[in-house]
Amino acid sequence: MRIFLYICFLTLPAFFAGAQSDDREALVFNQFKRYAACKLTQLSVQHGSASYVTKASVNKVCGDCNKPPTFERLIATLESKRAIDNARLVQQIRDLELPPQYRPLNEASLLRFFREGFFRSGQLKEFAGDRLSPDGKYSSQKELFKQTQADIEAYISRLFQEAALSQAPEEEANADEPPQEAQYREPTAAEEEAPVKVQSPVISQAGDDRPHYLLWALTLLNTLLLGWLLLQRNKKRKQRHVASGSSSTTSKMSMATSELKHLKEEVEKLRNELIELRNANNKSKTAAPEEKAPKATTPPPSFEPQTYYFEVPNPQGYFLAEKASSQYKEGRSIFVLNRYNEQEADFRLVESPAAYELAMQFRKEVLHPVSVIAEGNDWLHGKRLEVIRPGRARLEQGKWVVTEKMVIQYV
Repeated sequence: MRIFLYICFLTLPAFFAGAQSDDREALVFNQFKRYAACKLTQLSVQHGSASYVTKASVNKVCGDCNKPPTFERLIATLESKRAIDNARLVQQIRDLELPPQYRPLNEASLLRFFREGFFRSGQLKEFAGDRLSPDGKYSSQKELFKQTQADIEAYISRLFQEAALSQAPEEEANADEPPQEAQYREPTAAEEEAPVKVQSPVISQAGDDRPHYLLWALTLLNTLLLGWLLLQRNKKRKQRHVASGSSSTTSKMSMATSELKHLKEEVEKLRNELIELRNANNKSKTAAPEEKAPKATTPPPSFEPQTYYFEVPNPQGYFLAEKASSQYKEGRSIFVLNRYNEQEADFRLVESPAAYELAMQFRKEVLHPVSVIAEGNDWLHGKRLEVIRPGRARLEQGKWVVTEKMVIQYV
């Protein structure tokens, strides 16, 4: 247990470092997108590409681009003035995601993304092409567009300095130098088809990844050690299981032997009872003299009700008369049959928890042949069984054939 906690303690910093790195990267990239959207919108509005929007109305929302507004306010203002192109431009900037080849995020990689991939497609590509192409729609704004790019690049450098994400001494020495002039170019076909190189998403300077690699190497080592410990634990469990399995097998065999012996005794007992019944039947046939028939005027003797107990009915829907028992047997008797004349009787479940439990456990064998479920009721949600109306049976050729099934319900 102590080793497991130690491994978890060493592994957690790696995961927390990765999560914190992702949050910081997203924060810096979103600040960059907001500033770029503000500057490009001001350039577009200031030089007449959006005829329905005035510079004052945009500045009222944008203010100083160093403290840009939310995208929702900026887009809402532009759309209310019918500047659809600017709204689409801002929306595309908002939807931008940093491609994997520009990670880990630092000042150099973000500048490279802005120069190579920012104006690469969609509305942004058209926006840059109209100003940088000699025959572009707004080619007269070429110098102003380059100045806007330079302002955005300068903001990128300032953004990393303010966030304390750039630690290299040479970058701190050059913090006050003027930003380089933007060098926008169309990506070549080879660059567009170049494979993407995925790097670990940790914000750091290029060439300073040794702590990062050491951290992940330590995480990998801890994972392997944890896997080895789990394998050893599983081996010990299997050994204990095999040892306990042999003892349980022996006990099961002894139980099976005792049950088999008990069944043999029951079979022998039933056999003796059957022999006695056959002998008694033969004696009654040979010893009793032939009685004279009663006179026609003498009324027939009244029938005395009889009670029989049965176990499982026949699947065809009847009880064999020869299997009837005049005594209740706990754990074996399930149905009770009340005979009220020579040929007819009614039946129901024995009022015993054991009988109801057997009926619930073996519905198909016990209940289905001789009972029906009440209308609107089912056994899926019931936990207890109730008999609504007893069933009826008729004695035919040694069988109590069910003429009216017992009605039950589950509650």
